[in-house]
Amino acid sequence: QLEWSPDGETLGYLNADGVRLWREKTLDLDVAAAGLGRPFAFSPDSRRIAVAGRDELQFFALPDPASAKVTRAAWPGGCRPVSLLWDSTGRWLH
Repeated sequence: QLEWSPDGETLGYLNADGVRLWREKTLDLDVAAAGLGRPFAFSPDSRRIAVAGRDELQFFALPDPASAKVTRAAWPGGCRPVSLLWDSTGRWLH
């Protein structure tokens, strides 16, 4: 998966380390979610990224996911999403 944030300032992609973020303005590269798989999605305001893990969904604040508080939500039993999509308000994730 390869995806630009809605504001066009951050590129998110997956590699063996997890979700990585590259910022065009600063040329910074961060691991947002080490060891977590896919999928991931940027919020409409580009201030958060949601990353699907094996048993939970994790939300990281941007622009600095490494120092931000991580919010977690458990998946309903047996749920394993193949894609994530925020609604236009940024309140709901489908």
